[in-house]
Amino acid sequence: MKKILLTTLSSIVLYLSFVACSGDDDSTSTPENVIPSSPNNDKLVGKWAYTQMLTLNAKGKTVSTYNAYGKAVSIYDANGKIVYTYPENKEPCPPIAIEFKAGGVSERTIYGLNEDDTCYPILEKGKWNIKGDVFILENIYTEEYGYNSIYTLVTLSNDTLEYEEPISKKMATLFDPSVVKFRHVYKKLNSKN
Repeated sequence: MKKILLTTLSSIVLYLSFVACSGDDDSTSTPENVIPSSPNNDKLVGKWAYTQMLTLNAKGKTVSTYNAYGKAVSIYDANGKIVYTYPENKEPCPPIAIEFKAGGVSERTIYGLNEDDTCYPILEKGKWNIKGDVFILENIYTEEYGYNSIYTLVTLSNDTLEYEEPISKKMATLFDPSVVKFRHVYKKLNSKN
């Protein structure tokens, strides 16, 4: 039994040392992975706070809105009028924030809640790029869980970032049947405007 435990522990340590070292290889930029400067890329650099998600129908009309914590805020009718607004809830932790750095590196911070109602940050490193209206954002969830990483850039100004993604078949079961895509909205935290 000790031999099996020792072999298992050795394998884990070897795996962790390999994973830890492989991340170090990404720190040096080569011409292939440097994101060229462009007006959109330069606008994106900075720290952004997630503010809301809209669900949209095939005509691009809002079906429902969700706050930065994923809780429903409003439901709309087919004409775009609010038919129901949920009561507002005070959240104990800050919303999701993403820092887009020059060179295509991103750091997303989400927060967990301890049993004593204190928040703790969880940092997720990733990569980003913009090519025309194509916004690419990759992180652990795109690699490990197959989440979408290619989005349609809708708005990128000095203080607003909006991008859309089609709803997956799996996610479609959780929303109104008319929902065909999500729009994610961020506000820049360090905007000089």
